[in-house]
Amino acid sequence: MPLPLQGVIELLVVAAVSLLLGALLLGAVWAAGGSDTLGAGGSLRLAGQVWLLSHGAPLSIQAVEGLSLAGGTVTLVPLGLTLIPFGLSVIAGRRIARACWRGQFLLPFAAGMVGYAVFGALVGLLSRT
Repeated sequence: MPLPLQGVIELLVVAAVSLLLGALLLGAVWAAGGSDTLGAGGSLRLAGQVWLLSHGAPLSIQAVEGLSLAGGTVTLVPLGLTLIPFGLSVIAGRRIARACWRGQFLLPFAAGMVGYAVFGALVGLLSRT
């Protein structure tokens, strides 16, 4: 397999698995009745927003009628959720490094980062409210 393609595939798997783990957690909350007003689609959008928040993107919250919550922006990064893509990225980086000769690591790394950025942009577009 060409090294740039391997880098893209490895980091897309990292992004997809970390997003699916967050969606699984929030889906369990939705199934248990923790967020009845969101629905399944809203729970998936929230999973995408939390995934983006774990990568350092700010999350805007609007005021909700009937609740005493004011709108604002959340910038606090959930470090527990940040460890998931970090750990998976370390494993993917080791696999890529084993496939490379000395001095070739930059090409699959750059290609993988472009793929990860495109995935993050798609998640941002699909999870906005």
